[in-house]
Amino acid sequence: MPKLPACVDRKDDLDSWLLRFERFATTSGWPKESWCTPLSALLTGRALEAFCRLSETEATDYDRVKEVLQKRYNLTEDGYRQRFRTCSPEEGENPSMFIVRLKTYLERWMKLAEAPQTYEALRDLFVKEQFLDSSPADLSTYLRERRLADLEEVARSAELFLTARKRQLSDRARQGITREQNRPSSSKEEEIICHICRKPGHSTRNCRNKATHGRGCYHCGELTHVRKDCPKLRMNNSQITSSKRAGSAAMRVMETQESASGEDAGKADTRYDVRTEVQDGLLQLASGKRVPAMIDCGACGVLLAEKARIQVKTPYLSGEVEALCIPEVICDLVVGNVPGARNPDDPDMTPMVGAVTTRAQARQEVRHRPLTVPDTPKHTGVDRRELIRLQQDDEAIKRMGDSVLSENRTGRTSFFEKKDGIVYRVYNDEIRGGVNVRQVVLPESLRKYVMSVAHDTITGGHLGIKKTREKIMSNFFWPGMYEDVARYCRSCDICQKTVSKGTVQKAPMENIPVVDVPFKRVAVDLIGPIEPASEAGHRYILTLVDYATRYPEAVPLRRIDTETVAEALVDIYSRLGVPEEILSDQGTHLFRIV
Repeated sequence: MPKLPACVDRKDDLDSWLLRFERFATTSGWPKESWCTPLSALLTGRALEAFCRLSETEATDYDRVKEVLQKRYNLTEDGYRQRFRTCSPEEGENPSMFIVRLKTYLERWMKLAEAPQTYEALRDLFVKEQFLDSSPADLSTYLRERRLADLEEVARSAELFLTARKRQLSDRARQGITREQNRPSSSKEEEIICHICRKPGHSTRNCRNKATHGRGCYHCGELTHVRKDCPKLRMNNSQITSSKRAGSAAMRVMETQESASGEDAGKADTRYDVRTEVQDGLLQLASGKRVPAMIDCGACGVLLAEKARIQVKTPYLSGEVEALCIPEVICDLVVGNVPGARNPDDPDMTPMVGAVTTRAQARQEVRHRPLTVPDTPKHTGVDRRELIRLQQDDEAIKRMGDSVLSENRTGRTSFFEKKDGIVYRVYNDEIRGGVNVRQVVLPESLRKYVMSVAHDTITGGHLGIKKTREKIMSNFFWPGMYEDVARYCRSCDICQKTVSKGTVQKAPMENIPVVDVPFKRVAVDLIGPIEPASEAGHRYILTLVDYATRYPEAVPLRRIDTETVAEALVDIYSRLGVPEEILSDQGTHLFRIV
C-alpha cells in the first residue's frame, strides 16, 4: 500500500486531504479511535498548531479534531457559502470537474447548516442568505450570532430587533441614528433665516426659491449683486485700512468644504448653514484629521483658518514659521508673540551681504556641456525561438527573400541558407583550410549588443576596427557590417578619451571571475603527434581540465579527425556532464561540422 503524504500548509486543500485520509484509513481497516495518531504525524503549519492546542482528551477524538481543523481553515458554514458563491474554474479543470466541486461545496454548506437535502430546505437556505446579505450590517450580525434555521424565527427576531430600536428594515446600519437625533435640541434652530426669501424655518440650501432667484450677496443678503461687489463690504474694508488697527480676523469658508460627517457641504450658501460636531475641543473632518475648533454662539457660520509653512527673514523673526493666511490684514506680514520673536525695541541689525555677479564675471564663467554617451543595450539572452522571430520581423532580412536562399551555389565562395528556421551565411574560409564557416544573420535589434560585447567587454579589450570585425565575423554577419563596425569603434567614448591618435594601448588587466561550479567551464586541447606511438597505435592525447576542481581527463587517440575527437568528447560528457563553457584554441579538429 502506498505511503500517505503529509498535508502541506498553504498548498494542499485541507478538505480534500481529510477526505483522502478517511478513505485511506477505512480501506486499511484502521479503527476510528486510532485515526488521530497517524493524523497528527501528517499535519504541518497551521493545522499542526491547531492540533497541539487541543487537550489530551480532545486530541484522541477524530470528530473533534476534524471540527477544529475545519474552523482553523474557515471550512465552516459561512466558509463553504463563500466558496460556493465566489469559486471559479481552476487551471486544467474541465466543466464536469467544476460542477462536481460546486456540488460538493453546496452539500457541505447544507450539512453544516443542518439543513435536510430537500427542496424546501434548500429554498429556505437561499432565502435566508439573501435576507441576511440585504439587511443592515448590525441586524445581519445579530441574526448570524443566533444561527436561526427557520425563516419564521428569522423574521420574528428581526422584527423584535427593529422594534426595540425604532427603526425600519430599509434603514442601513450607518443611518440607524441620524445626525438630527444626535444633535441636542435648541430653540435657536428655529431662528434660521433664509437669505433668499427672508423667511425663517429653513436654510438657504433648502430654499424652494433658490433656483428662481439665482445667486445673491452673502454679506448683506441682497439679490441685486454678489458678495465681491457688495458696497457694505468695501466700506468696511476702507474703514479697516484707514484706521490701521488690528481687529479680530476671520476667514470666509471655502465654497466647497468638508463637514464633520463627511458630506459635501455644497457651494455658495454653505457659509451660513454648516453645522459640525465638536468633541473635546477637536473637530474631525471627513479625511479623518482632527483639528482644534471653538463654538462661537454669536456667529452664523463656520470659519476655517488656513495655515502655511513659510520662510521669513526679518530683524524680529527668522526661520521657518507656521503662518495663518487671511485675506484682510493691515500689512503683508504680522509677527505676533510667537516663540523666537524679538522685542520691538531690540531688532537684529546684523548687516546682510549683498553678493552679486557682475556681467564681466558672468562672461568669464565657462559652461561646458557634457557629451551625450549612448547607453549600451542590454540583453538577458536570446533563445532559438526568439532569434527566429527577430529574423522574421527584420526588414533587411525580409528584403533578401527566398530568391537569395534558393540561388545556385555552384562555384560561389559564400551563399545564404536556412536551417531549422534560422538564416545563415556560409562562406569558405581559406585560412582554416577551406572550411565552410556558418554565420548567423543578425537582425537589426541585436547588432549593437553584439558589437558592444566584441569591443567594450573585458574579452574585447577595445581593439581596433579590423580585429573587432574579425571577431564578430567568426559567428555573425549582416548587410553593411563593415561600415557599422567601423562607425561603432570610431565613436567609442572610452577609445576617444584614452587612446592617442596613431597608437593603440593595451587593455587593462582585470580579474577573471572564479568558477565555483564543477564542470561548468572546461579547457579542451590536443597533444601530438607523439613519437614513437604506443603499442596500440595511439599518437595523440585529448585533454580536458575542469576550471573549478582542476580535475584532468586524458583520452588517447590514434588519429585526430573530427569524428574521432567528437566520439571521445561524447564519452567524457556522458560521464561528467555537458559543460556550459568550453575553452579551446578553436582548432579545425574541434569545430569542424560533423
